[in-house]
Amino acid sequence: MASSNDFEPVEDMTTLPSMDEQSLLRNLQVRYENKDIYTYTGSILVSVNPYEILPLYNLDVVRSYFGVQRGVLPPHIFAIADASYKSMVDDKKNQSIIISGESGAGKTEATKLIIQYLAARTNKRRQAHSMFSDHVWHQGCVYIHDRKSLNKLEDISYSLILFHLSSRLSFSVLV
Repeated sequence: MASSNDFEPVEDMTTLPSMDEQSLLRNLQVRYENKDIYTYTGSILVSVNPYEILPLYNLDVVRSYFGVQRGVLPPHIFAIADASYKSMVDDKKNQSIIISGESGAGKTEATKLIIQYLAARTNKRRQAHSMFSDHVWHQGCVYIHDRKSLNKLEDISYSLILFHLSSRLSFSVLV
């Protein structure tokens, strides 16, 4: 493989000249070093936990993804949330987002970000915040802990966000 100076990272790994493991990992590494923690692989968003606070989630960033087609702006969890929201509204079909990763990979943070984005998109922030902090957060943490203690061989866990079109913001988060 070429040196890191010769490697040109891409936002969607399906456009890499070579689709081998080394190219995929190198692309993620270079993007991570550039603080680009989100990368597409087709319709899938790959996120590398930066283990630091990055300025990627303020209200201006949230609003910049409202109604914007995926691929126009850099890869972001808000683009995935908006695409699901748009499909739900336009097609009048329920949507789901699956978040998977190892312990500490940022699944809970990703879930919170998607819910916060959808709340901002629907202008129902207070309802989503109350629902998330009072119900999902506490039950989700307990469930993850219980599941891990029962099956120590499983290194990867999942969050599944289900949301549906109704007169009020509705989410189901299965962890």
